[in-house]
Amino acid sequence: MLDTLIPAPRKIEESAVNLGAVPGAVWDHLRHGDLVDSPLVRALFMLRTFPARLRATAGAAEPLRVRVDDFRSTPEQPGFQLLGEDPPHEFAVGAIGKVFQLDIPFVHVDGPEAYTKFDEPGWVKVAWAVRVEPLGATASRVVLQVRVDATDDTSWTKFEHYWRLIGPGSHFVRHALLTGLSRRFGDVDEHEEALRDLAARAEARPARDTLRDVAAGVGGAAIMAATWLTAFMRPARSHWGQSDAEAKRARPGDELVVEARWSWTHAIEVDAPAEQVWPWVAQVGADRAGFYSYQWLENVVGCNLRNADAIHPEWAHRAGDALVLHPKMPPLRVVSVVPGQSLVAFAAPDETARAEGRPWFAASWAFLVEPLSEARCRVVSRFRSACSDDAATRLTQGPLLLEPVGFAMDRRMLLGIRERVRGAEGRRQHLSSV
Repeated sequence: MLDTLIPAPRKIEESAVNLGAVPGAVWDHLRHGDLVDSPLVRALFMLRTFPARLRATAGAAEPLRVRVDDFRSTPEQPGFQLLGEDPPHEFAVGAIGKVFQLDIPFVHVDGPEAYTKFDEPGWVKVAWAVRVEPLGATASRVVLQVRVDATDDTSWTKFEHYWRLIGPGSHFVRHALLTGLSRRFGDVDEHEEALRDLAARAEARPARDTLRDVAAGVGGAAIMAATWLTAFMRPARSHWGQSDAEAKRARPGDELVVEARWSWTHAIEVDAPAEQVWPWVAQVGADRAGFYSYQWLENVVGCNLRNADAIHPEWAHRAGDALVLHPKMPPLRVVSVVPGQSLVAFAAPDETARAEGRPWFAASWAFLVEPLSEARCRVVSRFRSACSDDAATRLTQGPLLLEPVGFAMDRRMLLGIRERVRGAEGRRQHLSSV
C-alpha cells in the first residue's frame, strides 16, 4: 500500500516481530484495539500532542488512546486517517502536516488518491503500514513500515533537523509497540528449526577448509594476539577505515543501545555502486552466506559455516529474522532492514534481570552501505555493547576479551565483502567481453 501512497520516500524504516498467535487475533487487536499499553510511550504521545489537547478543553482530561478506528481526518479537524486496508492482512495510515512545528498544522485530503497527488510546497507526508503475515499454523509476523517524504527541499531540510531531535523517540515508540505485542501474544522463535537444520547440515557435510583457509586463519589468530597485546591502540582501532569524527556520526541502531559501554565502527570503501554491494551484506549469517571472514577459525569453534562466493537472493534478511552467529548461541534478532541501506540486529537485555540488579547484556550490530558517489560506496560495521556492572559480566562481555577477536574478524569481513564485489565485477566484465 505504501508503494502507492509514497512511491519514492526520502526516508523508509521497517521493523518486525514474530508472535505466538494466529493472524486473525493479531489483526483484530492492531486494527481495532488500543496500540499503546506502555505508560512511558503514552506519556510521550501526550507530550507531543499537548498543544492540541490543551485547546480541546472538553476532551483534555480524557485518557489518551491510540486506535486506528479513531484516525478520522476532516476539513474541520485534519490529521491522520486510514488510507487503505486489506483485512486481515494490511492497513495503512497517513497524514500531511508541518510535523517540524511544535503545534503541528495538518491539511485534509479526501482519500488515498488525493494523498498521493498532493504536492503543495511546505508540507511533509508521513505514512505507516502494518502487515500481518502467517508464520506457520499458529504464529504470525507483524511488519511495521514507516515512510516519509516532503513536497519541497526546504520542508525536507526542516524535517531532517526535526528528526535529529525526535528520531530516537520515534524508534523507541515503535520498539515499545512491538514489545507490547510480544507481551500480549507471546514471542515465538521460529528460528529453532532453522538452527537444528543448520547443525544437521553441518554434521552431514565433510569439512571443506582448504590449506589456504587454514593459513589465513593462522594469520587472523596472529592479528588477534597482537591486538590483545596493544590495548592502548583500542581507540584508534575502534574507527578502523574512517576518521574518528566520521565514526561518531549517529547511525541506524544507535537508539537500541543508547549508552554503550564499548563499541566499534569499522568501515571500508568499495569501488562499486551501493546496489551491487548491498546483496552481499544482506545475506550475512552462519546459516546463510557466512561472514566472509576467517572461515577456518570460525569452524574451529564450531560455527560450521561456509563463506559464500555468490549472491543468493533467498538468503537476504528481513525484519524479524535471526542473525545466527553460532549454532549453539542465541541469535541476534534482525529488528530493521532498509533494503540497499541498512540491516540492524539486536540482542535485547533481560529487563527483569536488569530491574532486579542481576547480570544482563545487550548489543546491537548494524551493517550499513553508504553511497559516496554513483560508482563508489562505504560499507560500515557498527557494534555497540552495554552490560551490568558486575565483574564477571564486564570481563566476559567487555572489550578486554572480545575486542581483539571482534577487530580481527570484522576487519576481515569487510575486506571479504570488497574482494567478492571485485570478483563479481571481474566475472561480469569477462563475460561481456566473450
